[in-house]
Amino acid sequence: MGNGYFPNDDFSRAASFKEVKIVDTTNTYRIPDDIHVNVLVENRTCYRFENHGKYLKKGLTFLYGGPGGDCRD
Repeated sequence: MGNGYFPNDDFSRAASFKEVKIVDTTNTYRIPDDIHVNVLVENRTCYRFENHGKYLKKGLTFLYGGPGGDCRD
């Protein structure tokens, strides 16, 4: 998943999502709180995730990705 590069803090190479919002049961857009976001990275040799929190108060922003390949522990 991603484009083959680890996250690097400046959005220049790794894959990213910006301004992520969710729709609640009243059809209202909400910005997820950082404490409600669960991250699962099983092997940091192959894949990483960086949570950059709220981007300009418009939504959750994160970088993800890695080179992939043989990811056995």
